Amino acid sequence: MVNHWEQHVTETGTDYMVLQARANCSSSLSQLALVFAWLSAVTLLIAIYLAIQGFWPVLAFAIIHLLLVGWALRMAWRRNWRMLEVRIDPQHIRVLINQAGMLSESQLTTGWTRVVYHPGQPPARDNRVLLSCQGCCLELGQFLNCQERELLAQRLQSGLQRHSLLHTSLPSSTAAGSQLIA
Repeated sequence: MVNHWEQHVTETGTDYMVLQARANCSSSLSQLALVFAWLSAVTLLIAIYLAIQGFWPVLAFAIIHLLLVGWALRMAWRRNWRMLEVRIDPQHIRVLINQAGMLSESQLTTGWTRVVYHPGQPPARDNRVLLSCQGCCLELGQFLNCQERELLAQRLQSGLQRHSLLHTSLPSSTAAGSQLIA
């Protein structure tokens, strides 16, 4: 979700905008660890009780099961943890994408960058938000839902509006096809 958007002014009077978006992950890592610890405790208590009764292979299967469940929970959480940060200042746009601890950073020239919004076709509505600058395209917000990507495009347009050297008008409708924003 696009959850943070603010404008700043530095001591030298240069203004910049910071926009942050995070994937809508319903549980934090500590909450997931707590659920896994509870699941492990219950599973191991039952397995130990059955091992004492003479069904010792149950304990080995319980440990293997917990290792597989722990690995699956970790992989699911890593795939859903994503963050996008865009900083727009008069000279540059810096895009930082953090996906499960793997960082990628891109820099574009603010004056020549435009926002391209591709609205999706119903029923899928798989819209796209691109930053385009001098032949380079950067897709943003793949982890956001359709409404959040549209909001991202609007906020990027708002931040670029003051610094853009490209003077094009904003389309008034979200009809099918590509829309040039900026």
